[in-house]
Amino acid sequence: MSAAETYNLLDVPESPDDGTRFALAKSRGGHNVGSPGDVAVGSFGSLFAEVLEPAAVALTVPPVTLSLRGWVVDANGVEHEVPRGSISGSPTLASRRPGKMGKCKLTGPKLLDSFFLGQEAFEWATDAEVWRAGFVFVKHYKLRGRELRQLSDWISVALALRIGLRADVAHLPNLGDE
Repeated sequence: MSAAETYNLLDVPESPDDGTRFALAKSRGGHNVGSPGDVAVGSFGSLFAEVLEPAAVALTVPPVTLSLRGWVVDANGVEHEVPRGSISGSPTLASRRPGKMGKCKLTGPKLLDSFFLGQEAFEWATDAEVWRAGFVFVKHYKLRGRELRQLSDWISVALALRIGLRADVAHLPNLGDE
């Protein structure tokens, strides 16, 4: 017979000494229920199952959404930034996204260097600043075709990682997706 079957554990009075209240040799009804240490350990297991576990609150992390950008070049060779849809999910990693007011002093290609090295721009540049730096990079290096898409892909997955999402390049939305 276990301690939990012989009396209500919540009714056991505190021990008058430094010991646990659950180190009991006998039940309240006078039955032998094992050594005091055995009774206490069994009581802790019962308390875990009956008191602690039911009271545990599930952690619910609200989903986050990341708006994506990309770039196209028109027939006249002019670069344009366009929406690329968004990705959403519940973070599985710690977010390192800065507040709305970025503190990064870098711009353009230097910002991207710092961002991808996990340095100042990764910690302090806002998403908008990173996308703006990408656009400056596109114009500066005259990116076309596949490189336009790849730069958007890498910025997208890096920004997603920064907010706690794991994104797969193969599953990112296409340019123009809303």
